Amino acid sequence: MKRQVLIIPLREVQKHFAKHARKDLKTVVASMLTPRDRKELLKRNKVPNRERKLSPSKHVWNHSDPHLANFVCESGDFIDPTRNARYRGCFSVSFATAGSLEDAHCHDGHCEIYFSEHSIAAEYRCPEDGESLRIELPKGGAIIFGPKVVHRMTVSGLTIIIEVPAVTGDRRVTSLADPGRAQAGSYLCVPY
Repeated sequence: MKRQVLIIPLREVQKHFAKHARKDLKTVVASMLTPRDRKELLKRNKVPNRERKLSPSKHVWNHSDPHLANFVCESGDFIDPTRNARYRGCFSVSFATAGSLEDAHCHDGHCEIYFSEHSIAAEYRCPEDGESLRIELPKGGAIIFGPKVVHRMTVSGLTIIIEVPAVTGDRRVTSLADPGRAQAGSYLCVPY
């Protein structure tokens, strides 16, 4: 295990969003972006944040100025590295705020947990259902999607996103209207 502690002060996340045009932020990732990952995102008109590894000896995450790469920690730093190659760690952590843009997508191998004290909404489709549903939590709360649930989130304020476990290459952009694209899964909405 390379890392035992990571502290992410809210004030540092807020400073990041105040200085950056992009309104989403990854702090703990399954693996650092590769040149191939960047190229794929750019093809979809997504401009990924540049990343630099946070030293395992540094416990507190700090924001980076817009001209510098963001500090990230690999989830695998928290676990025994002898695990399965796709399983990169016990979790990934990201943040989003108003203005973040998300495609409808699903994950085959992990759950995704969204939490905010601000209004959050989701369009989602369970694999066995033919139609998509919409839920809004006007006072915030948590929305948890199981594997293979197609979803697209809308956030209005600071939101934390936790993926469990961290799995490399487990995001599939798909349609909320096409039930043939995803298989069994589950969801849970927890009002705040």
